[in-house]
Amino acid sequence: GDNGYDSLAMFAEQVIWSFGGELGNYSTYKVDGYLNTEGAIAGIEYYHDLFQFVPPGFGNAFYIKCNDAFVAGIVPMSCNYLAFFPGLANKATNEYADVTGYFACPPQVGPDGVERRFAALGGQGASVVSYSKKKDLAFKWLEWFIKPDTQMKWAKLGGYTCHADTLASDEFLNATPYNPTFKTSMEIFKDWWACPEYDELLRTFSEIIADYVIKDNGTAEQALDKCTKQWESIFEEAGY
Repeated sequence: GDNGYDSLAMFAEQVIWSFGGELGNYSTYKVDGYLNTEGAIAGIEYYHDLFQFVPPGFGNAFYIKCNDAFVAGIVPMSCNYLAFFPGLANKATNEYADVTGYFACPPQVGPDGVERRFAALGGQGASVVSYSKKKDLAFKWLEWFIKPDTQMKWAKLGGYTCHADTLASDEFLNATPYNPTFKTSMEIFKDWWACPEYDELLRTFSEIIADYVIKDNGTAEQALDKCTKQWESIFEEAGY
């Protein structure tokens, strides 16, 4: 569903990429010819078709409502952030925990006949504020956090590591039933726009695409054309 921010966008970008579309050119900030291509249109049409199978009232569903519907046996399948999988693997919160399986976003064949597979990168990275007077302490923490032994301890506690050796280790892969899915997702992920306007891009995208996917207004092509124009206007006003 659409939480008014990133929930709809995170799923939508996965199918846009997997069907052969792009969000735009991250170097030139050009959107026309990327976001409104046949591949992107096919991806959003796929999302629209899938949305016909959600329970009533799921127009604004986010991670809690998705997990609740799954553990209640209302839906047989759900797409969610991996950070919210522990509750699905716990018998105390999911009576189907023993028979719950996990998989990364499946590959899709685009209009061009090419098979692709991508997953969206969710969450926020660790950032160091440039004007902080304690940057040295922040970097010391980062130096400690990225050490292999720290990453392994972090993973054993349920953390999601980006350290390649830890990610591929048997200790990590066997720690939870969904860790192998996390590893696969890390190997196929792509990210949203990494620019100061990312928030405005998210909100306009969600509003426009939700009107088609959730409310069934217009077509995927019309929605993506509208979003393309708005995004290019945002970038133009920003001086790109």
